[in-house]
Amino acid sequence: MAPSPAPRRPLRTPPLKSLSAAALLGALLVAAGCASTGGLTPAGTALEADALASGRTFEAFAGSAAGFPELHWWSAFGDPQLDALIDEALAGNPGLDTANARLRQAGARAGLADAQRRPTVGAGAQYSGLRIPSTVAPEPLGGEYSGVELIDLSFNHSFDFWGGKRAQWQAAIGQVRAAEADLQAARLMLSANVARTYVGLAQAFDALDVAEAERERAERLLELGEQRVAAGLDNRMQLRRAESAVAAADE
Repeated sequence: MAPSPAPRRPLRTPPLKSLSAAALLGALLVAAGCASTGGLTPAGTALEADALASGRTFEAFAGSAAGFPELHWWSAFGDPQLDALIDEALAGNPGLDTANARLRQAGARAGLADAQRRPTVGAGAQYSGLRIPSTVAPEPLGGEYSGVELIDLSFNHSFDFWGGKRAQWQAAIGQVRAAEADLQAARLMLSANVARTYVGLAQAFDALDVAEAERERAERLLELGEQRVAAGLDNRMQLRRAESAVAAADE
């Protein structure tokens, strides 16, 4: 009986890290070249033009008010004294009065620009009378008083074919918004400065209270140290430390 052939050993695949970078890149390129793109279709859906809301322009925001902080934002602190200080500062500030005047002027110019692009209707009445002497004309004209009443109506409108008047009106509205922003900015800056100074003053008073309390504590320790030295329970070194603490608190 012939002996059976010896079993073959399985081929050992070399580890991936032993492959060179050039061999790995070549294998990837071959695999990519053999791949087929058949049956692959885009999964996205194109948006409709109406969904883009491209018709929105700045005209939608022409009459919108500018977003500013609350006029009385400092009332959130709940401090009546701070409220009174800021109200007093805002009431007598020349800069705010000037900003208010500019805002009123800008509003008047905007109103005039708006009126110029609208139709105007006018009406008038006039009455006149004349007495003809009888020496000039016989009766019934002579010696009688004759009156004439005149009534007139007018309509005037200039069509804005090229949009010039509308552009002037929008520019005037922009000036109003700018003047309003300047006023609010000046008001906010002034109130913030008053609040900042008030808070800084409150912190200074708190620091003073802490310093006074520390000095009282140092004085009590000094008094206690003197008593202990007098009783022979402590030395003069501890007393000198207590005196230094009082001097530091005075600073």
